Amino acid sequence: MRETLITRIGSAPFVRESPVTFRPDAEKSIKGILSSSDIRVSVELCPNRQLDKELLLQIPCRFCAITWFSPSADQLERVDKIPAIVLARELKHFGLPVLLHLAGRNLRKFEVLKILGTLKKYGIRNIFALQGDASQVREKDDSKCDFPYAADLVDFIRSCYGNFFTIGVAGYPDGHPNSFSRESEMEFLKAKVSRGADFILTQGSYSLAAFTNFIERCRSAGIRVPVVPGLFIISSYGTLAAVSKFCGVPVPKTLLETVKRLKENDPAAREFGITEAGEMVKRILANGNSFGGVHVFSLNNLELVREVLGRVGFYPVIERPLKLRCD
Repeated sequence: MRETLITRIGSAPFVRESPVTFRPDAEKSIKGILSSSDIRVSVELCPNRQLDKELLLQIPCRFCAITWFSPSADQLERVDKIPAIVLARELKHFGLPVLLHLAGRNLRKFEVLKILGTLKKYGIRNIFALQGDASQVREKDDSKCDFPYAADLVDFIRSCYGNFFTIGVAGYPDGHPNSFSRESEMEFLKAKVSRGADFILTQGSYSLAAFTNFIERCRSAGIRVPVVPGLFIISSYGTLAAVSKFCGVPVPKTLLETVKRLKENDPAAREFGITEAGEMVKRILANGNSFGGVHVFSLNNLELVREVLGRVGFYPVIERPLKLRCD
């Protein structure tokens, strides 16, 4: 669903040559990062949009997630050329732990094996296992899919590679748009964890109560892995409406009315969004015993991310520069 949002908002080449900062922890398992006592902030990036890597390295994120778009037949012949994998390799060279999204619905087992082998070769050890964006699904019949659901992909990765990969899965605090009930949705989530998922990254929500309630339901269902809330930053009324439409994220009435009043004033809407996001980050991190960190859906707007984190006391990391390279 976020892949649809990213596509609708627009795309641009992601490669930008610039000096960047090297951090020597690219091999870290996200499972280990989430169990540490450090502040846990992560950022989601898009491989089909321009990315300022120099600015990225100034943001104190613990890992970067990279979204997945269904690859073409040509890309599946040379999986190392899939844009998400290309970007993952680049960021790993900069010392950033990477979480690669992998959507299984449109893939066959031999294709996933090829992708997993390539990831192992490049030392990319963290995977976010997904069913896939409904808008990109090619086969509607579950019986014709090798991986009809994310749990099937998790199970396959574990059966083929044991514990080599750390695996994350998605959770939905406000409910999945296609779920029949909260109970059945929790059963699907529990199945993903029981088959081998190490942690849960949630869809974004504008309600702290939704995150708290989701955690409580997970624990009541016997799910003990870390749960990391997702965060959307409001930059304008248009982006808020797009997130609500394409990601199925409900917007509280008072929040919607406030941003709607700023519809013709993007700078004011942006300032409001930064303040709101900063307060949400503070509340999430203040509940560190409940939450595994906070995950920011950036749409590659890293200046916006930096401003939000600056409001809550984060400061740029300054280390030695390293020219862009990708072997």
